[in-house]
Amino acid sequence: MYAIHMDDATIRCNSCYNSNSYKLFQMQRLREDYSSIQVTRTMNGKSMQLTIPIPRLPRNGSLDSFMAEINASFKQEAAKGSKQGVQRLKSKLDAVLARAINEPLGCFGLDLVHAMVRQLDFVNKICSNYDYWCQPHVIDESIRRYHQFIHLMHIQSAGTLVPTSDIDIVWHHQTLPIEYAVFCNDIVGQLIDHDDTIPGGTLTTASRKLVAPASLSDIGIDWHTNKTMLSDYRLSCEQCRAVNDDEFADGGCNSHSTSTFKIWTSMSNPIRRSNCRRVSLPFLRPPVHMCIN
Repeated sequence: MYAIHMDDATIRCNSCYNSNSYKLFQMQRLREDYSSIQVTRTMNGKSMQLTIPIPRLPRNGSLDSFMAEINASFKQEAAKGSKQGVQRLKSKLDAVLARAINEPLGCFGLDLVHAMVRQLDFVNKICSNYDYWCQPHVIDESIRRYHQFIHLMHIQSAGTLVPTSDIDIVWHHQTLPIEYAVFCNDIVGQLIDHDDTIPGGTLTTASRKLVAPASLSDIGIDWHTNKTMLSDYRLSCEQCRAVNDDEFADGGCNSHSTSTFKIWTSMSNPIRRSNCRRVSLPFLRPPVHMCIN
């Protein structure tokens, strides 16, 4: 079941020789909820019903095979109905299929097994650098960067902003729901949903679209989204950026970069911090270390 649930694998049954997959269980849920998808429309004064029967489960366990039968039935019914009737049938079919295929199985609004694995993966990344995360100045910097990240979510209108591990740690204050709601309303004006279900490939793409001519380690909030990456990047200083072996250096501290590196340079040799003092920004509580030019 682990291979089916977590790896989205297709396993052949040793008894019936049919193929089983997670998608197969979702298809069965659809069959339990609906025997057919129907809409009724009036055409030339006559009532007409368009019907798409829900097919049997495919022996190969393939969602593509299941959808091919539905599409064939839809084309057959579309030839009978009016343009409005076909559009209404398509809208209803899309809504039913979206629920069946995209929503997790079970009585909860999320897949608890997948949620547990995502949290274990995050804990594993953090605990591998446990001593680093126990440093007070690292937490201070993480809090400051988190505030700036939330500010970006407030001012940006499109795209996906992806938190790095240091920001994500601080974001766990959402486990205090009342205080988190007040915080979001004060800064953004609405509750921010921390969606940790974004697939890994999407996360990588989104993080590479987020470019910074000036790092979050600087006072100015100069981040913006762009579909192209910069050709050069400044490497951030040690205490301005959290270290994680699967993340990229996402900007530079102008005070502490002695040279310019190619984009996404590794953090294996961070530059030492200097010329730093304690300052306070109006949207940051409490005051934390900032790098001043």
